[in-house]
Amino acid sequence: MPLQAASEIATRFGLEFSEIVGLKPTLEDVGPASSPYAANETKADLVFVEFWNQPVEGGTGAAEVEQERVVRHLAFNRMWLAGASPSQSISAVKALRVRKSSMAPDIQDGDVILVDTASRTPVAGQVYVIRRAASGLVVKELRKEAGRWMAISRNPEDREKAFAVKQDEEDGDVIRGRVFWRCGRV
Repeated sequence: MPLQAASEIATRFGLEFSEIVGLKPTLEDVGPASSPYAANETKADLVFVEFWNQPVEGGTGAAEVEQERVVRHLAFNRMWLAGASPSQSISAVKALRVRKSSMAPDIQDGDVILVDTASRTPVAGQVYVIRRAASGLVVKELRKEAGRWMAISRNPEDREKAFAVKQDEEDGDVIRGRVFWRCGRV
């Protein structure tokens, strides 16, 4: 099966490219990267980041999908990704799609975010993905107020929905990772 046809089938049916052909796409398979360095990039220069089917909500929480799985991969320059990731751990980076706009104007409904899952220690003013015990994944800014970490929406219309992050794996909230990049429509 030609690789272009496999890619189109995977996209049409919401499958991962590797599920169709049994391997990850390479630079030759998908064409040159869209960066100023594309002409000089090789397969070794690219990292394929897992794009998960679990949405993260910029609101009160995204219902969890029945089975989390990788649905595709996004290609990034290895050196850029290592420098941009807070922990510099390329293997800890995951991509997720955001629903709703409680983090607008910085993160909009439909944006794709990169999350460094090795960077879970809160830093005031940074944005994190948090798994809420009752409502699934959310994306929020963390601030320290009165000795506790508060998850805050950046959208002024949603600020009243702030909550304290308990950081209790059994029945509370779990910081899944720090958001360090987003991509969305202009």
